[in-house]
Amino acid sequence: MTSLFLEILKRDAESLGITLKEETLSRFQAYYDELKRWSKAYNLTSLKKEKDIAERLFVDSLGYHLLSKDFALSGILDVGSGAGFPGCVLSVLRPEARVVLLEPSKKKAAFLRAVIRKLSLHNTEVFDTTVEEFVSRTDQRFDLITTRALFSAKELLKKTLSVQSDKAVLLLSKGRDFQREIDQIVSEKTLSSFSIEHRQFRIPGSEIIRNFIIIKR
Repeated sequence: MTSLFLEILKRDAESLGITLKEETLSRFQAYYDELKRWSKAYNLTSLKKEKDIAERLFVDSLGYHLLSKDFALSGILDVGSGAGFPGCVLSVLRPEARVVLLEPSKKKAAFLRAVIRKLSLHNTEVFDTTVEEFVSRTDQRFDLITTRALFSAKELLKKTLSVQSDKAVLLLSKGRDFQREIDQIVSEKTLSSFSIEHRQFRIPGSEIIRNFIIIKR
């Protein structure tokens, strides 16, 4: 019997034009089960209902995939991964890419490593450190850099300059105040070489709207 979680995830993905294979759905179910199990001991998410977790975490992460699925990606950096959204979801959907999850919380980083083992995400690595510490000691470069409202767009752009590839795209999900963050970048001359785009993403069957800021080199 298919769980409510999978029913919502599959239905909403199809509404977005994304076909999830049975193997992929099984991995997401295992991810959901692990999230629920760990959440009994750790505060990984305040969401309790299957529907809310499916929509606000998993389907929400599909928005990142939808906006970047046509990009050739060799490296993805997810800053402030938390419980792995969107980083782990992108890792499942983009197995060809090397994925780095940054999460300074030791407990959340331990959860992410458990998910990586459970889902056999061999392309994914967790660093329990801040973005400042990570960029100061790595020579890796990334084509896609994501975060879920952890930093302002300007902050993330500046903090990750040294790890951006020459074709890097930054993808941030924001609320209603997204235009102010765009204006902050536009008004700074040192960042004038970057192009900025705004795209809305509505979670299917809901009133939940995300405002994505897309920054390209």
